[in-house]
Amino acid sequence: MAIRYKVMIVSEIIYNLSLLAVLSVLSNFLDDRLDRNEMRGQVSQGLLFGLIAVIGMIYPFTYAEGIIFDGRTVVVSLGTVFFGPLAGAISMMMAGTFRVYTGGDGVTMGLLTLIFAYIIGWVFHLFKKKNPNERITTFQLLSMGVIVHFMMSVFVFTLPSEHVSRVLQTIAITVMGVYPLVTLLIGKILTAHEERRMHMRKLEESEERFRRLIHSSDDIIFTLNNSLFHTGVYGKWMKPLGKNSEDYIGKTVIEIHGEELGQYQEEQFRKALRGHDVVYEWEDKRPDGVVHFQTKVSPMRREDGQVIGLVGIARDITDTRTLQMQLKRSLKEKNILIAEIHHRVKNNMAIISSLLNLQSGYASGKETRDLLLETESRVRAMALVHELVYEGDNFTDMDMRDLLQRLVNLLSRSFEQPGRNITTSLEADDITLDMSSSIPLALLVNELITNAWKHGFRNGTDGNIHVSFMRNDGHFELNVSDNGIGMNDEQLRKLERPSSFGYTIIHGLVQQLNGTMKNENSNGGLKVSIRF
Repeated sequence: MAIRYKVMIVSEIIYNLSLLAVLSVLSNFLDDRLDRNEMRGQVSQGLLFGLIAVIGMIYPFTYAEGIIFDGRTVVVSLGTVFFGPLAGAISMMMAGTFRVYTGGDGVTMGLLTLIFAYIIGWVFHLFKKKNPNERITTFQLLSMGVIVHFMMSVFVFTLPSEHVSRVLQTIAITVMGVYPLVTLLIGKILTAHEERRMHMRKLEESEERFRRLIHSSDDIIFTLNNSLFHTGVYGKWMKPLGKNSEDYIGKTVIEIHGEELGQYQEEQFRKALRGHDVVYEWEDKRPDGVVHFQTKVSPMRREDGQVIGLVGIARDITDTRTLQMQLKRSLKEKNILIAEIHHRVKNNMAIISSLLNLQSGYASGKETRDLLLETESRVRAMALVHELVYEGDNFTDMDMRDLLQRLVNLLSRSFEQPGRNITTSLEADDITLDMSSSIPLALLVNELITNAWKHGFRNGTDGNIHVSFMRNDGHFELNVSDNGIGMNDEQLRKLERPSSFGYTIIHGLVQQLNGTMKNENSNGGLKVSIRF
């Protein structure tokens, strides 16, 4: 008989608590429409939880007249935990008022359990509020259910003494077993909904940030499907044109820009559909002028790599193009000016060279005439650099192979004498130097070849002067060698402390290049090596 009685108790309690399942569904529905962080949402939830508690008390498990058991403690504790003290207080007062109205010996116990359920729910709510990014755990829900309904068992002692023992034997143990589990079950349903709302809120915030980002952009941002119809158009550029995205969505680029420009852009889109990023430029003719755009189109892919459409960004580059044209014009003007300067320098040096040559014809002594001719040779070497600059289109870097070849040819013609066969050869890597290095190097070659002609072949023999300019271990190396009479050791030592004007110039030019110089006999003649 006792077992049948307990089974009946459990079945009626479970029937009563099934209302809580309805509560969770209705609460989630209401939570989606009224923000729980606002008073309106909290009041609405309090009224809902209070109504469910009252309905449960209308159909309770009745132990004796005025002694009833239902799910009001679960309702109040969960309402307070998830929706705050205001919602919990409303539901508690509604349930408490109805319990007083029903009356009976269990009123005191009923009110105490309601108050304690509210207090415990508030404590767990405060703990939950301190960690807003952490959900309430299974252990916490179960602990709350056990605490609340353990105290319900304690409050049984407020009943008339003739009921206490019987209620504890037949009801309390059952309540302790079922109510905490129901608290856990309904709590998990509410927790899952709370997590879903949190994820939805984060998703909405992310979408809103993205929407603000793309709609505040000056660039044209658009998406296309595989059929090349626009599926999205974004950016604040539409507002000055009096357009909105609906004017473009569902249309092809040909419908938007016309046949000629549309076909060109559609061709670029089809390239991108093959799986490659495509960058191209185009012009849009508007009433206020031509606007230049640069567009980058990229394929959109699924996780398996299949292309499902395109995303593109078009940027107005009109100002950039205008600036580029201005820079090109400015650079052209600058180049013309520099070329003119080099041309005039070359002409002035040519005049100086001619004057020196003319003056040498009137010199009374051979030494004076030779000095004038050597100076003329140096002026021609510098003029040659400016001539090459004027002829080319690069005013910063000089082609040293071309410069040295012209210089060698010029000096060979200058020193050419009837009955003498002294040849000059050149071997050079493809090297470019700036003006600050080109002129000192040209003067060095001029001085070294001149010295070889003057001093290397004094006995009237034929021979060869070889010039090489190479890269070597990250440095440049200039070698000028001849197969003439060479020098003895004493003469080589004197070259280290020059007394002649020519070698003083050579040492000064080497220092200007931050280089080193070595003099040695090689193949019977003199070899000068300069490394910088």
